[in-house]
Amino acid sequence: MRRFNTIGSVSYDHPDPSIFLVLQSPSDMPGGDTIDFVIFPPRWLAAEDTFHSPWFHRNVASEFMGLVLGGASLHNCMSGHGPDADTFDKASNSDTSKPAKVGDTMAFMFETRTLLKPTSSRSKPNSCRRTTTRAGRASPNTSIRSNHERDALDATLAPSLKSWIESANDPANDFPIQNLPFGIFSDEIDAQPRAGVASATGSSTCPCSSAPA
Repeated sequence: MRRFNTIGSVSYDHPDPSIFLVLQSPSDMPGGDTIDFVIFPPRWLAAEDTFHSPWFHRNVASEFMGLVLGGASLHNCMSGHGPDADTFDKASNSDTSKPAKVGDTMAFMFETRTLLKPTSSRSKPNSCRRTTTRAGRASPNTSIRSNHERDALDATLAPSLKSWIESANDPANDFPIQNLPFGIFSDEIDAQPRAGVASATGSSTCPCSSAPA
């Protein structure tokens, strides 16, 4: 993996993470691989006017990411995740007009279109770290969810859950009640773009929850 040839931006912004793709297992659905293996080896960062660290975000795909000589974290479909507070503060105040070397690291990631659920032999929480809130303030958080939080998350993924929108209960639907994507929408009544949660088939969507953008 040390010999993997990395590619990156020499102007601004982050290229698609697929530039770090090492191995790929395609599926029968375009754009939805069965599983991808990605690495983030030592490399130079030269993008100017760009926040160099991964920003707080959500993905449709599920990710299991970690360090070859370190810990790992699981970010299932639409689970929010991002940098810890120290990394956020350092990246926010760095001079991006000068190239920076990311060294002495080897991060990896498995990305899949399926949901990943830890087994009963998973590690127990044994450490805390400072994470970053939406406003950039630090807050304590364990690296693994508590049993109460984990049970609450599992309940939202139960196959027995049904939606009040009939089309969302179709087994062929990409957006059942267990997989509700966030998006920006507008309609004939209100042309103002706003955030919402989509649920239904094809191009038909339902703003089950929305807020002004």
